Amino acid sequence: MKLFNKSITYWLRLLHRDLGYIFAGICIIYGVSGFILSLKPNDKAILYKEITIGATLPANLETSRIPMEWKALNQKYAITLAKNDGNNISLLFNGGEGVYNSATGEVAGKIFKKRAILVFFNKLHYNQMGNWKIMAQIFGAVLVFLAISGLFLAKGKYGFLKRGLWLTLLGVALTIAFAL
Repeated sequence: MKLFNKSITYWLRLLHRDLGYIFAGICIIYGVSGFILSLKPNDKAILYKEITIGATLPANLETSRIPMEWKALNQKYAITLAKNDGNNISLLFNGGEGVYNSATGEVAGKIFKKRAILVFFNKLHYNQMGNWKIMAQIFGAVLVFLAISGLFLAKGKYGFLKRGLWLTLLGVALTIAFAL
């Protein structure tokens, strides 16, 4: 069958090539975010940059005075909550946590800053971005097209009915094996 004087193979190659290039960027984003998601929740360090903070306040402060003393030092991260845990006082910062040692007056804490591009990738991967659902459905359909059209692009002993069929079945078997 010929469309516009060209064979089906011609159009399959053309669409496979061009759609492959267009969707290569999306595949990279999905691949990176998928890798990151496979590490969560065990490894926050990939999604968040950890910043260590600390200062010395007067010793033996009352819990209610700690945020005011901290603010007086013009610290970048405000204390939102201070809770007494015996000798130490647990602190919550905007975006982090820390401890005030009542005996020494030392404050030590960590702030977690999001790595914007990776968080953005993960939002796309989780499909949390408004109209991205439509794009994700188009992407899924294009992946199916790329997989099926790719089966028929090679000819001869490397074609689908020779080597391609066995490799395709191996891919299906590997997927089933990992799912079990």
